[in-house]
Amino acid sequence: MYKNQATIKKLYKDGNAISLANLVEECESIIFKYSLENIGCTIAEKGIRYIDLSSIIKTLKLRRDLTFQFEILIHHIASANNVKYSLESGLVTEIIELFSTCFW
Repeated sequence: MYKNQATIKKLYKDGNAISLANLVEECESIIFKYSLENIGCTIAEKGIRYIDLSSIIKTLKLRRDLTFQFEILIHHIASANNVKYSLESGLVTEIIELFSTCFW
């Protein structure tokens, strides 16, 4: 968790973090297209240590119907890669509410 944008901006700048939204190749209505192989390669090649979920949480506040698809993606990424998730501290309540099976 981070309290200010400077923290995550530094991780992005140093190449240690990426937004989950940047790993999704295409989004059409409620269909997401992504390749776990491509995601794994991106994480490995760039040395990504953190995947930021903040933008996704903000999106899901407006589009709760997309929650299940992102939950599946989060599980797949976590099981196949050695990464941690980051989140803006003000969004903790929302992430627990949206992804109660992933984060508590």
